[in-house]
Order: sequence, then C-alpha cells, then structure tokens
Amino acid sequence: MLHRSPLFLALVLALIATSCSDDTETEASPTSTTPETTTTTSAPETTTSTTTPPPIVGGEAGDADVEALQAFLASGPADEPFYMVNLIRYREHAEYVDGRETDLTGEEADAIYGEFMRNTKLPEIGAEIVYSAVVEQDLIGGTQFDRVGVVRYPSRTAFQAMITSADFQEMNVHKQAGVADTVVMATNLLVAPDLPVLETYPYPATEDDAPFAFVHVLDYRDTAVYAAGDENADDTRSGRDAVDLYSNNAGAVALPLGVRALAWFEVEQTIIGPADTWDEVRINWFPSHAAFEVLTSDPQWESGAHHRTAGLAETYAIMTAPEINTFG
Repeated sequence: MLHRSPLFLALVLALIATSCSDDTETEASPTSTTPETTTTTSAPETTTSTTTPPPIVGGEAGDADVEALQAFLASGPADEPFYMVNLIRYREHAEYVDGRETDLTGEEADAIYGEFMRNTKLPEIGAEIVYSAVVEQDLIGGTQFDRVGVVRYPSRTAFQAMITSADFQEMNVHKQAGVADTVVMATNLLVAPDLPVLETYPYPATEDDAPFAFVHVLDYRDTAVYAAGDENADDTRSGRDAVDLYSNNAGAVALPLGVRALAWFEVEQTIIGPADTWDEVRINWFPSHAAFEVLTSDPQWESGAHHRTAGLAETYAIMTAPEINTFG
C-alpha cells in the first residue's frame, strides 16, 4: 500500500542525493570495475523495444511506499554497502511546502540541497555519488526524466543516522521544492561482464559526438511472451533467459564496436515508484552515438530483438551524458 506520510516523504527524499552535478567531471570509460556480489555473463544491451512502463506515481516527488522503506531498512546486513538508483524529473518552478515565494527553478532549488549533500552530509557518513548524468533522451518510457544518479551508502545504519539528523531535515525542503517526480530503487551492485578494452574504435568519439551511457531499467516477465507464430517461442523460457538470449546475440555486434558494461545493479526494493516492478538496472557505455546507430541498424542485432521484447514486462531506456562516473 502507498502512503503519503510527510515525514516519510522527507526521509525518503534523502535517497535522491544525486541531482546536483559536481564541478569535477569524470568521462565514462569503456572499462568496468564493479567489485561486488552476483556474477552474470550476458553482454551489454541496447534497445528499441516498445514496452511501456507504468506511470510514475505523482505527488510531492513521488509517493513513498512507507512499508517498503521500513522493510528495506530492517532487512539485510545493517553494516554493508548498498546503492540507491534515482531517476529524477524537476519541476519547472520550485514549489515550497511553506508557500514561500521564489524565482528558483526546480533544478536550482534541488541544487541547494544537492550541494549540501555532496559537500557535507554524504562525506560525513562515508557515502558518495558514484554516478550522475544529464538525460539526453528517453527512448522508452516517455517520462522525460532530467537526471539519473546513483549514491553508494556505506550501510543502512549510516543512512538511518543521516535521515534523522536535524541539518538534513532542514535542507531537505529544497529537494521537495525542486523535484516533481522520481523513481528510487535500493540496489546491490552486480559484477558486470569484464571485457577487454579496445585500443581503437571503429566509430570513436568526435568533437560533435561524445561518448554516452545507456541506462536500462528492467522488469523481467516470469515467463517470456513471444508474438504469435514466433518460431523461437518457448513456454518454459523465463523472461530473464529471453533477455540473455537477446544480449548474447547483440554482443556479437556490440562488443567489436566498443560497447561495454559500466555498472549493473540488482534491485532489492523500489522505495518510490510502482511497487515490486523493477528487477535490474544496467548502465552500459557507448564510445559514440554513431556506434549506437550502427548497432541498432545491424541485421544480426535486429534478428534477436524479439527475445528482449518477449522477456520484458516493463522497461525504461534512457540515454545519458555522465558528469560523475566512478565505475571506470
């Protein structure tokens, strides 16, 4: 059940500490240094799938699932790190709950909160922004997010200490004023495929075509659902296995182009957004937009795309320009 508790909304908004970019920018790299947990061997993916995710829950920066938040904080090891993945859309104009008049845009109001979090609160508890990127384009989802960010927290214990602190609660009003809608997912870092770096790229970055990262948010079907008459249909195949078929087929084309996994995450709990929807988040690096166009027009890539459509119940596919990236 979704609740609209102002207290918990204030606490949950702490998860979205990535909306203000840092002055120090780190360009995304084709290598991935993801040190933890589950191993998977699927190749990096792209998409032009037509599945559409459920709408984001509206309200004050999204409705927090209080029970989900409480369950997450009470579950798992209290002193092991986790990652919050955030999809953010700003208000056009900031709207403060106390009714104050302001000329700030939503992004500017959120930047006040973001600077405090980045420079003061996150370092205080040993947390850090590990990925923050401006959205170039939402290819699937139609939500028009403005930013994607990932925060690494050292533990649930540290997170709880942060959200109960007086200075956090004081600054959080700027976040509430600036953010219109958001999806927040508590995740664990997966070990993405470890692939060699290419010395040269067939479609390298240029002055007019910078590298970018594709953010895929995935909801696997329990059982893959293929179109009628599809000769590859298998009613015993899971949605995840169908997407792996797609990824392995696409990899034969993508990997020689220099496409690489940057960071993959297993979703433990959706804190804000449609409950129990998302299973995984994948961030994949592309050396250029030209490489993406070549990949998605390749007949071999197209021949396997039906597996992805069959395997996914919902998805977001978001093209981003990284400003902060600690994964490679």
